[in-house]
Amino acid sequence: MVYASPPGSGFDAVVLLHDDLEIQDPDAEAKFLAAVAWPDVALVGVAGSTSAESLYWWEHPELFGHQATDSGLLDFGPRIGDVAFLEGSILVFSPWAVENLRFDERWTDFRSGYDDVCLHALEAGKRNVVVDVDTLHHTEVGWRSDEVRARFEESERMFRQKWGIR
Repeated sequence: MVYASPPGSGFDAVVLLHDDLEIQDPDAEAKFLAAVAWPDVALVGVAGSTSAESLYWWEHPELFGHQATDSGLLDFGPRIGDVAFLEGSILVFSPWAVENLRFDERWTDFRSGYDDVCLHALEAGKRNVVVDVDTLHHTEVGWRSDEVRARFEESERMFRQKWGIR
C-alpha cells in the first residue's frame, strides 16, 4: 500500500503489512504520516523494543506499543516512543527509508529482516518510532511448529554474527 502525495511530489510513505493484519484505527493514516514527516524518522510501527541485542525483542524490559492478536491484547505499556526494533506485522517506510534501506536476503526466517533493516536505519543516524495505532493481528502468539522455531533460532545466530553480538 502506498500513500501518494499530490502529483509531481513523490510519495509520503510505503506501508508493508502482513495479510493477516487488520488496521482498526480510523486515524492510522494520519498518525503514520505525521511520524514519517519528521526528517530523522526512518521506520514506524505499532510495537517495539529499545534493545537491539536479540531478535527476541519482546523479551526485553523496555517495550513500547500494543497490538491485539487472536490470543489477546499484547500491551507493552507506553504507546509511543523511539525503539531499536519494530514488530514487523506493519512497517511504515519514510521516503528516506525507501531510498536508502534494503532487506538482507540471507535471512532464513522472514521476521529477521525487519530487525536487521531497523538496525541499518539506526546505523544511518535515523529513528525508528512506535505510534499509537490500533491493529488486530489475526494470529496466535507462539511458535507454530518446531521447524519455524528452528528457522528463527538460526536467524538469531546469523543476526548475532552479522552485528557482532555475543
